[in-house]
Amino acid sequence: VAAAAVVWVRRAGVPLAVLGHAALMPIGFLLAASVPLAVSLRETPGAWWPVPQVDAASLGLAAHTLVRAMAVLTCTLALALTTPVDDLAWLAGRAGVPMSVVHTGLAVHRFLFHFTRTLATLHAAQRARLGFVGWQGTVRSLGLISANLFGQSMAGAEALARGVAARGGLSFSRRHHHPCSVIRLALIIGAGLLAAVAGAVA
Repeated sequence: VAAAAVVWVRRAGVPLAVLGHAALMPIGFLLAASVPLAVSLRETPGAWWPVPQVDAASLGLAAHTLVRAMAVLTCTLALALTTPVDDLAWLAGRAGVPMSVVHTGLAVHRFLFHFTRTLATLHAAQRARLGFVGWQGTVRSLGLISANLFGQSMAGAEALARGVAARGGLSFSRRHHHPCSVIRLALIIGAGLLAAVAGAVA
């Protein structure tokens, strides 16, 4: 994982702050999820409830699971931080994925950015109005943000859906499909598995 981070920063040009921000939450989730694997509850004579214990077997299981999960996270972040989504869509089309699925995935990807941008704008507007001063003001501001966010998100999703439909992306007719290439799809899946295995071994 450390070697992959060095490659991203030095060779791929990924800023260290961006890498840390993207990996912080998943790493925290993995660390928190590994704690129940390392701690086991066992019944002890004379105790009213199971006593938490840590032994070598549970620590080994937690460490093995954490390392494998970190390897998968490394491959996922490498793909997300170095490959534009348009290239992924082109690769999916070349692999034989129906264009309706590709266009829908691109629409969902753009909608996520629209959603986060709208949320940031509404939050900044409420902060400028001192809407988060006091408990009652915070609750009121959160209610206003939620109501406005729902309406604007629905409008943005409808606009994106119209754009995809105008390009024929929501039509599931076979004339809009590329013939599925089993060989290409197998090569892509094999490359992904090899990357995951390489990350797990590292």
